[in-house]
Amino acid sequence: MDSILLLVNSVPSSVNAQRAWQLGRTLHEQGQSVSLFLLQDGVLGALEGEPALREFPPEIACYVLGEDLALRGFTPLKLRAQVQVADYARLADLFAQHTRVIGAL
Repeated sequence: MDSILLLVNSVPSSVNAQRAWQLGRTLHEQGQSVSLFLLQDGVLGALEGEPALREFPPEIACYVLGEDLALRGFTPLKLRAQVQVADYARLADLFAQHTRVIGAL
């Protein structure tokens, strides 16, 4: 079974981000192991109250780049409970751990 890392750097309301959310759900429903990494403006999708990840399966690991979160004036306290803050080293580890990487930029 493949493990897939989805990278999203667009605002949650963008077409690319919407496609990434749908792709992540579909792959998960098909039995794929999926992780989501949000960076740049994509981190906004992980904020508490943001509807983007509301229906995202909790089994899908979700990460945000801490630097991008801080650059936008947010702290980890503003994130949904299922989201983990990560750094570039963790992103590099995730690249190595997954068999496929899909960028929904």
